[in-house]
Amino acid sequence: LDPPLILVSVDRRALMHTTLSATGVFAVSVLAADQEDIARHFADPTRTRGVAEFDAVAWLPGRFAAVPLIAGALATFEC
Repeated sequence: LDPPLILVSVDRRALMHTTLSATGVFAVSVLAADQEDIARHFADPTRTRGVAEFDAVAWLPGRFAAVPLIAGALATFEC
């Protein structure tokens, strides 16, 4: 698409929805093929929730918003 677009959909029953409603900011990290383990970590329904879920991965603070960006991601978006 020109311009490139990204869509983020969050279920109203999800913890992320509550977080987004409270903070109004979030980030999207586009992972590389060799970062499958990170994708699986965040897809695991038994992972630790909240800020602590980022303890298991390398991340950097966002430049514009107080959001975690996955280190080594192909692209990151602060929203």
